Amino acid sequence: PHVVFILADDLGYNDVGYHQNAASPANPTGLPTVNSKIHTPIIDRMASEGAKLEQYYVQPLCSASRSAIMTGRYPLHTGIKSSIEPAFPYGV
Repeated sequence: PHVVFILADDLGYNDVGYHQNAASPANPTGLPTVNSKIHTPIIDRMASEGAKLEQYYVQPLCSASRSAIMTGRYPLHTGIKSSIEPAFPYGV
């Protein structure tokens, strides 16, 4: 099987089309959640044809999230608790 994993930094829940103005546990009546709709037709189609993994815990910084994905460990256990800047002598 083919697996596509999309990790987007700073992506809000309503920043993809299939979540906007839809009924959900956070918005049970489906009231408008955004002023203008963000169009994401390709991501919407992929979501409708595949599995959506939407129960997760994310880190507040991209370095910690990437560390967790690459190692399979919580960032606390990898030592990555803040952003890794380009000038730093280490990375993931």
